[in-house]
Amino acid sequence: MSQYWIDILLEYRRTRLPHVIYVPLAIFLATAAYSGADNADAGEWFFAAVLCYGLVAQFRLWDDLADIEEDRLRDPGRLLCHLQSTSGANRLLVIVSMVVLPLVLYRNAFGAGSWVYFALLAITAAWYGGGSREELSIATRSRIQLCKYPLFVLIVAPAPWPSGMPWLAVSMLMVYLSFVIFEFLDDDRIAAGKYADAELGAYIFCISVLWFVPLVTPGGDRILPGYVFAALMLAAVVLLTVLYRQRSGGGRPAALHYSIFVASFLSVAYSALMGAL
Repeated sequence: MSQYWIDILLEYRRTRLPHVIYVPLAIFLATAAYSGADNADAGEWFFAAVLCYGLVAQFRLWDDLADIEEDRLRDPGRLLCHLQSTSGANRLLVIVSMVVLPLVLYRNAFGAGSWVYFALLAITAAWYGGGSREELSIATRSRIQLCKYPLFVLIVAPAPWPSGMPWLAVSMLMVYLSFVIFEFLDDDRIAAGKYADAELGAYIFCISVLWFVPLVTPGGDRILPGYVFAALMLAAVVLLTVLYRQRSGGGRPAALHYSIFVASFLSVAYSALMGAL
C-alpha cells in the first residue's frame, strides 16, 4: 500500500472513527455480548471488544463509500468526498475486511457467529448494490442500517448462545434502540419526519423499561448495589425525557444525546455474570 493511501487511512480513522467515541462504543458492544453468558473471561472479552471495533470500522467505511455521492452534496467536508476515484478506498475496504474475517473465524471457529457475519456481508452487499435503498426515506434507511449493531453483538457473543439467549436478546434490543434514539436526537432530517415525535417517544419508553430489566435477576456479585443502579437508571430516564422535550420543541440536544449509550452500558454491565469479568 502506498504512503498516500496509508495517510488516507490514518486521516479517515481520525475523522470518522475517533477513538474517544469508537473505543467506548466497542466496549459497549462487547459488554452487551456477554449478557447472560455462563462464563465471562477478561481476555476473551477484550478480544471481543477489539473485534467489535474492527466490525464497526469495516461497516463504517462500507457505509461511507456507498453514500459518497449523497455526502458530496450534504456533507462535502468528509474525507472520501475529496477523492477523485474511490477505487483505492474500495481496496482499503477489502484490506480491512481481510483483517476482520480471520478474527471473526478465530472467535467463532466457524460457529453460528461466523455464519451471522457471512449473512450480514451478503445482506449489506445486496442492500448497497440494489436500487431500492434510494427509494426509502432517510428515517427508514437509518432504522434498517442500524440493525448491524445488534448483529455485531451476536457475532462476538460467547458460545453457546442458548444458555444466555434471553438476556442476550434483551441487550441486542437495547443496543438497537440506543442507536435509533441517538439518530433521532442527532439527525435533523430524521427528527423532521411526520410522526417523528411519536416514534421517538415510543422508543424512549421501550428502552426506559429495558434499562431496569437487570434488576429482576437474582443477587450475586454486582458492579453496583441495586438501589444505586436503580437511581442511576431513573436519572437516565429523566435526562432522556428532557432530551425528548428539547428535540420535540425543535432543538438539538448537542453532545448530551451520547448519554443514552452510557445508561445502556451500565444496564448491560449490571448483569450478575459481569462480576466475573
